[in-house]
Amino acid sequence: MHENRILFMTFEWTALKRFVRQEVSFPEGMPSVYLPWKKFQEKGYEVHIAMWGDFQNDSSFKFDKCHIHLLPLRHLFKKKVIGFLADKLRWLLDFFIVLTGASKLICQIGKPDIIYLYRPEMTPAAWLLAKFYSALLVQRVFGTWSYFNWYQNSDFKKKISCLLEWIRWRWPSDLLVITNDGTNGEAVAKMLRIPSDRYIVWFNGVDKSWSSNSDQCQRLRCELN
Repeated sequence: MHENRILFMTFEWTALKRFVRQEVSFPEGMPSVYLPWKKFQEKGYEVHIAMWGDFQNDSSFKFDKCHIHLLPLRHLFKKKVIGFLADKLRWLLDFFIVLTGASKLICQIGKPDIIYLYRPEMTPAAWLLAKFYSALLVQRVFGTWSYFNWYQNSDFKKKISCLLEWIRWRWPSDLLVITNDGTNGEAVAKMLRIPSDRYIVWFNGVDKSWSSNSDQCQRLRCELN
């Protein structure tokens, strides 16, 4: 039995679209998304990434010994009327899709010690899984519109939209990691009175191993004309 297993849970990222479809061999964007996978693997963890997206079937592949599991969203409602209802109830649909998909995956890979959540929409499902498997729950916030929508926007609907996000922030987790990206996430955490020992604020760093590549530049020029 592996003693250190971590399960990352996220929806598909646009910046990784070509990578997860294996059209390219290395991620092309959002280092703050994929570098933690590698760092945990280097620290001795068995790393699994559950990623839900517009995939046709379940599939998996490895990225530097990290196991990436691609899971289709399988939204069943295609017709206009039912599709409208599905859009209004998307959070509920996502809850069941994520809960059942992650449960099935955990049965295959084994109990995780840490569930590391990238998307706040998944919070209730991830919390249930963490409780059931006695795992630590970590939430990563890459940015928020809450501060702007609450303090600087006069649109009442925008203000109301903050409430659901705030419920997720306040949801009991072991750690909330807030990216300092200029959207005042720390101010939101203080406003919500989240205990200071339950969250940390991180700056995005610089990948010093990156260097421009003439082949890559030529490819981009061709693609973008």
